[in-house]
Amino acid sequence: MGGRDSSAEAMYRRALALEPERPITLVTLGFSRHLHGRDREARELCDSAIALVPDAAWAYARRSLWRPRSDIAGALSDAQTAARLAPADYPIEAEAALAAAEFRNGDTTSARARLARVAGTFTTGGSQGTYFVSIAFAIAGDADGAIATLKRMMPQGAFQWRIMRDPWFDGIRDDPRFRALVEASRPPNPEH
Repeated sequence: MGGRDSSAEAMYRRALALEPERPITLVTLGFSRHLHGRDREARELCDSAIALVPDAAWAYARRSLWRPRSDIAGALSDAQTAARLAPADYPIEAEAALAAAEFRNGDTTSARARLARVAGTFTTGGSQGTYFVSIAFAIAGDADGAIATLKRMMPQGAFQWRIMRDPWFDGIRDDPRFRALVEASRPPNPEH
């Protein structure tokens, strides 16, 4: 929402007041909570979305990334479920989440192979696929891969700026290329 987090949160809450069983709104609000370090709340919102739509691969993929760094087993389980449930024509989010979980689990050989396959499936990434693939690269400690993926994101702008605030990017946040992408995508007058 153009970098205005409090406005976005208010809109998500209003949407949920009107339609409380809308799983995508629950997960989108969860993403906002994740960006503010409120991962327990983010996961609870994913839990609610999964309760409404048990085969929501996208909710499991997000919950995998929003698990504490120490909850590797939970992240791996959620990512495996997402990969199993993902539609055959749209596996990017689930496969990237699984690669990220495999990196966290120390299975770097499988993770690198999976991430290479997934990263090769799109030339210009949609916002969600780009988010997941770039996070997997960041978790792998591959700043080049994360930044190259973010540069291919379409459209670039406020949403890109928002996802680049994800704590998983902390390891590459000081890279001048990453900082340049943050500045290039920064919306006018964003909230911090």
